[in-house]
Amino acid sequence: MPLGIALGLNLGITPKLMSHLIGILSFLVVLITLHNILTRFCSRSFIYLSMLFLFVTAPFIYTHVFSGLETLPFIALLLVSSLQLHTIISLRSSSFVHYSAIALSLFALSLCRPEGAIYTIIVMCILSGTALLRITSRRKFVISSLFFLILPGIFYFVWRWQYYGYLLPNTFYAKQDASFVYRSFSDLKFFCKEYLFLPAVFVVSTCMVYRDKTIAKHQQKQQFLKTNDLLTLGSLILFGIIIVVQYLRSNLGMDYSYRFYAPLYPIALVLFGWILSASYETARLIRQSKPLLHIAIILGLCVTLLIQVAFHMNWLLSKEMPFALNYKTRLAEMHHVVGRYIKKQLPDSEWLIVHNDAGVIPYYSELKTIDFGGLNDEFLAHNKKASIEDRVNYFFSKKPGAVVFTTYEWDQVNHGPEANAIISDPRFKEFKLVKKYNNTTGLKYYEFVFIKENLLEQNKVINLANKATAGDGKRYPIN
Repeated sequence: MPLGIALGLNLGITPKLMSHLIGILSFLVVLITLHNILTRFCSRSFIYLSMLFLFVTAPFIYTHVFSGLETLPFIALLLVSSLQLHTIISLRSSSFVHYSAIALSLFALSLCRPEGAIYTIIVMCILSGTALLRITSRRKFVISSLFFLILPGIFYFVWRWQYYGYLLPNTFYAKQDASFVYRSFSDLKFFCKEYLFLPAVFVVSTCMVYRDKTIAKHQQKQQFLKTNDLLTLGSLILFGIIIVVQYLRSNLGMDYSYRFYAPLYPIALVLFGWILSASYETARLIRQSKPLLHIAIILGLCVTLLIQVAFHMNWLLSKEMPFALNYKTRLAEMHHVVGRYIKKQLPDSEWLIVHNDAGVIPYYSELKTIDFGGLNDEFLAHNKKASIEDRVNYFFSKKPGAVVFTTYEWDQVNHGPEANAIISDPRFKEFKLVKKYNNTTGLKYYEFVFIKENLLEQNKVINLANKATAGDGKRYPIN
């Protein structure tokens, strides 16, 4: 994403527009790739079209198309890599182009999210095993992997280690937790309940047909367990299990619209389609002796699809669209204007601290910024067990020229014990409240701007005890 946005800047395209273009392009790549994968795993067109239809109607997908984050690009690269893996395993002898293409896509996947390195390791183990069995492919595999994945990967990770002092991104350490995180589990539970439970129930019910002893002989005649399918699907399932285990030990802030669990959705749909195809073929073999069973499977799929899509439409209108609109409104009315206001008030040499939802404030303020959530600060990310006193001392050691507090009350800063400790510290007396920002969405979520008194012009301290300032310049009553 940073590389793509940097390219856009050189072409005169704003980061906001460029991120949207990347999201739209990624969505198109996901659709094409997922279609190709499903056609390989599903023997019947109505099955893979049903799985594809479930994907394109899922409302959370469209939030991430325009989120400006790496969710859709990551899904696109993951599916492209898995499709290439299936192609290579399916061929008796793969070309140098095939191995080079998958090496490049895996490298890009690892750069997109650190989770991508997990899938890269899984795929490389599979390809190494297949290369050992194919004498003509060994040289191609080794050379392409070396020049397009291993050497660039070593160069990048060594550079990052030297620059940051750590192997993984700061955000990984900021979110990592030593124990089980119930909130992450709750998000996963609701994600599975809303999007996977009903399709899974139908898949399990169709699998019950295999328990019928009268069709045992038909099962023996069918070969559903193809090596290329099993290895590709197995790599995706193993990847999904590993990242879920890691996510359940992480504080997934900003997991809106199931952002972190979104890559699991196409994996689940491919698995469902593969199982349904096997079930349908078995039922088709016995439709003469048990025609009702064959009809029941088809009707069950249609009914399940219609019900799930109806849920999707309801969630889109009642949840996803209002959420996205309100989120965008709050950003425009608070974060954007806060950043622009601070840019006008402070010189470029000053530091800014945001406690703790920085968002786009650093971008618009153009100041060196510490997000006290720890996402961009080494000390906060790697010292999560530090006492409030130590964190408060670190706060003042940075000597910020301005501080922005997120608060849930209009009359005072209310953002937890740490924020209260900072406000109550005698050293904070040199900061003066100059702006309060409200929002028109009705959420009790505000932004307070404090600036050092010596950086303010005379009479610049503003008393906003009675009215709220929204980002559009209008006046709104206190909630």
